[in-house]
Amino acid sequence: LIKDGDYDAIIMPYSSFEMIPVSGKNNAIELKLALTRMENAMAENMRRRSNVKNRLNTLLSKAHDKMQVKYNDAIKRIIDYSEQITFEELGITALFIDEAHNYKNLPLVSSMGSIKGVNVDGSDKCDDIYLKTSTVLKNGGKLIFATGTPVTNSVADVYVMQKYLDEELLTEIDLDYFDNWAGMFGEITRSYEIDVDTENYRLATRFNRFNNIGILSRLINGFTDFHVVGVDGLPEIAEIKTVVVQKTPIQAELLKDISVRVEKIRSGEVERKEDNLLKVTTDGRKLALDVRLLALQRQILCSKGGESEIWNSKLYGNKISVCAENVFDFYNRFKGKTQLVFCDIGTPKSEFNVYDCLKNELCRLGIKEEEISFVHDATSEARRARLFESVNAGEIKVLIGSTFKLGTGVNVQEKPIAIHHLDVPWRPSDMVQRDGRLVRRGNTNEKVYIFRYVTVGSFDAYS
Repeated sequence: LIKDGDYDAIIMPYSSFEMIPVSGKNNAIELKLALTRMENAMAENMRRRSNVKNRLNTLLSKAHDKMQVKYNDAIKRIIDYSEQITFEELGITALFIDEAHNYKNLPLVSSMGSIKGVNVDGSDKCDDIYLKTSTVLKNGGKLIFATGTPVTNSVADVYVMQKYLDEELLTEIDLDYFDNWAGMFGEITRSYEIDVDTENYRLATRFNRFNNIGILSRLINGFTDFHVVGVDGLPEIAEIKTVVVQKTPIQAELLKDISVRVEKIRSGEVERKEDNLLKVTTDGRKLALDVRLLALQRQILCSKGGESEIWNSKLYGNKISVCAENVFDFYNRFKGKTQLVFCDIGTPKSEFNVYDCLKNELCRLGIKEEEISFVHDATSEARRARLFESVNAGEIKVLIGSTFKLGTGVNVQEKPIAIHHLDVPWRPSDMVQRDGRLVRRGNTNEKVYIFRYVTVGSFDAYS
């Protein structure tokens, strides 16, 4: 239909767009170029001191082998796709990609794979989008990326955006190879950082600073249009307040257990299947919000106080009650306005439901039940539309949701006066995306407020 129709514009979700195949021939050409760049990088490293070149070339050689497999697969697809309509045949002359930060994990040809802040592996969906954007640009077409968070959680994200949108210039000034770009604009630092157990510090080597910012800014400004908070019709942020919440005795006790687990994992005393740092970080996030989120610990707690105490006691975390008090205060101060509460853990599908717990506390304080809603209850596009209309009309005073369901592509900005981050999300950009529901063109409030809740001495500090 796209190929044969006479359309001015075609709108489709990511899932559909990613199903359109790129020709094996085009894929093979791009992979061959990437292989050549990698081989040049390996040759360049051979000229360095021997103790450095061996380590770097080992890393590059492994990446080269993986890319060679992809190249061989692309050659095979030239035959497989001979009778299938491919992306190149659709005649697309302009490509507009919303929430473009979703495609930041572009594979990097680099010898810096072991350094924190550099993800060289990338993802297949970013490989795919790169091939499609390159195709459009090479055919003289236009490419537009739209995002509120072009830098998601790494200095390297700036390079990725440049590679998508201005690769021709990067090649011209010999900065298309990531390590050259990093040497010009990035800085690797060594410093002590708080560890996942929130008790100890570890020395970390991280790619986390910019150099030559003036030059980099000029390059970025060549293809970027910025919209700044406080202008262009966006409301002013009156206050960003970090609400420090004291941990309960039970939280403090279980945080010590987190420390013991980390030491055992690092010393190799436990198998990775039994326990690992990913499990520790997940449990740490839950523990920072409310002890009851730990299903394993819930059995222990029930034996101490009984089922009714577990679901009603404030012994297991203060965040929910403190947040509820702040929401209720703004509910009374700003009549007719709405508020958004974000929480990615303890969602309605969880065994212990933070959302219901918060709602019950808000109702106890005096907010009507019908004025509170969960974005998770809107299970269809029609229901979501009706819910968002109710929020914009001021009928719903408190909307509770997760970053995934409420943080992007949601227009409820007409009346929100405040936003509450009940938990700390995984990435800095998630926080920015959440705030974007409030600090958005169309908000009728001149000033808005942002609250971030942090439990003292918990995994929140690490996040």
